[in-house]
Amino acid sequence: MKNITLQFTFTVLLAFCLCNSVQSQNKTAGKIPVIVITDLYHPAQDPGDNFDLLMAYGLPNIDLKAVILDCTEPFRQPVAVNPGEGLYPDNNGPREAGYVPMLQLNYIFDRTVPFAAGPFYAMKKGNEKMLDIPKFQQQGIELLIKTLKESPVKIQILSFGSARVLAVAYNREPALFKKKVERIHLSAGASGPHFLEWNIALDRVAIKTILQSQLPVALYP
Repeated sequence: MKNITLQFTFTVLLAFCLCNSVQSQNKTAGKIPVIVITDLYHPAQDPGDNFDLLMAYGLPNIDLKAVILDCTEPFRQPVAVNPGEGLYPDNNGPREAGYVPMLQLNYIFDRTVPFAAGPFYAMKKGNEKMLDIPKFQQQGIELLIKTLKESPVKIQILSFGSARVLAVAYNREPALFKKKVERIHLSAGASGPHFLEWNIALDRVAIKTILQSQLPVALYP
């Protein structure tokens, strides 16, 4: 099954954000503007995703601008039969995008962090904009673009799921991404060529699109 994300994953990525965001930090009164993309499900598929978001809400120097929920269709079924190479045939479904835990976090922390789900299906080609998918699945893409447009400073993007929403949003607004993204932190990949890691397996076209985009990317295998 999916590798369990260690509870300090967000803290590790945050350390790299701190090293690469002095300019943004000065402009936001000491807080680092962050967008989190996560394959957080309800019920949970990997409890590490819940802990990562707790860190995003709880750390005082993080300005959490938005959360994009990365959801892949096979895991919405009671049994994820043949979800794809590198993915576990989950027998404990159905699971939906993590709207319930997001509502709970906003309630517990008395916040109104916006959140939305992205496309349920993997990209088929690198330049795909997914303009014809259902409106519900457009919301995550639109929220990411909206948040970047409205920010007066560059934003750090932390991705704990597939790169699907990132790639599709970039295909729609490449100039915006180059202007407003401080760095993309991808929790994905493997240390060797013979293992297809989970977040890569979720959407291999998407990860290739982002890595070829010439955007500032930090990769955490």
